[in-house]
Amino acid sequence: MKKTIVAAAIAAVVAAPAAMAEVSVYGKAHLDYTSGDSDTGISENASRIGFKFSDDLGNGMKSFGQFEYGTFAMDGEDATSTVATVAGTTNTARLFNRDAYVGLGGDFGKVMFGRMGAPTKGALYGTGNVQLADSIVDFADGFDSKSSSSGYGRISNVAAYAGSFNGVNVVLAKAGAAGTDNMDSSAYGVDTTIGGVKLAAARTDVDGVGDATVLAAKFSMDGLTASIVREDVNPDGAADYDTTGVSLSYKMGANTLAVSYSDRDTANDVTRTNVSLQHAMSKSTSVYIGMGQVETDGSADVDNTAVGMIMSF
Repeated sequence: MKKTIVAAAIAAVVAAPAAMAEVSVYGKAHLDYTSGDSDTGISENASRIGFKFSDDLGNGMKSFGQFEYGTFAMDGEDATSTVATVAGTTNTARLFNRDAYVGLGGDFGKVMFGRMGAPTKGALYGTGNVQLADSIVDFADGFDSKSSSSGYGRISNVAAYAGSFNGVNVVLAKAGAAGTDNMDSSAYGVDTTIGGVKLAAARTDVDGVGDATVLAAKFSMDGLTASIVREDVNPDGAADYDTTGVSLSYKMGANTLAVSYSDRDTANDVTRTNVSLQHAMSKSTSVYIGMGQVETDGSADVDNTAVGMIMSF
């Protein structure tokens, strides 16, 4: 009888499926048709696919990670950071790294290793005047997204810590160049909410590249959101510059009207004015029309209009 019970128990253990980490797939397809002075045609705007995974380790601890890839599916698009190429008929689909990290979390906060968004990127996108969620076309960004985070949008070879202390969120990170044993680059950020106003400050200092500091504030009440961002950039071997941006958006049911303005102080000052109307067809799908003007000292104004669609999953 005892042998039968033991045998049955062993069989049950062997037959039981191994515990698996939880995995979720997410992504966004964002395309538009732009017509104007700088571009005419269909553009992709930070379209991506990603995977998030986590494992409950017990005692309040868990492991977690994220792999996210940007996509280029338009004919003629290119990405210098391509890591995978899938041949098609006429077009070529490409994937390139965005985020790739693993970490441990618990009551102490989170410790992470890999490639991830810098605190300056978090401060900008968490409180800044970035319209239409990651669009990289000129009309849609109050800041030029390829330089608004000053080349410090994401950093690789990073060891980072994130924690929350009495409502104050803190991020600290150290990074080193690939193939080296130093950790000369650093980044840190802090944000909190006081009286309904979200405040954020962050700095990223990349060895041999330069540094960037972002100060930002955002206030939301009912359907109205207002924000202001100040960014100071000090690239090594080049002139310093700074950008100030303000934005307003108002949500009316399924529609969101947004207006933003930014002024970049450089040798030839650049200002951007953008207006967009976005309509949510569902929680996952929206369409929009946007208009923008870029004015650069000593150059002709650039006006663009775009009609686009965003689908998240």
